[in-house]
Amino acid sequence: VYARLRSLADEDNKSIMFISSELDELLGVCDRIYVFADGNIVDEFQLEEFNKQDILSTAVRGHSIR
Repeated sequence: VYARLRSLADEDNKSIMFISSELDELLGVCDRIYVFADGNIVDEFQLEEFNKQDILSTAVRGHSIR
């Protein structure tokens, strides 16, 4: 499934919304992670800036730590 998603994103130039509460899964699959709280985006992390601790802290606090 992950290989097919990556193929669609890379070769077919498609955007895919992948929703999961499993951070390790998101870190392994995504190019960008949005953190939501109360139905709003509170922060965005690009692949180059993925930091597990920062993403978790933002998710727990419900607002950007940056």
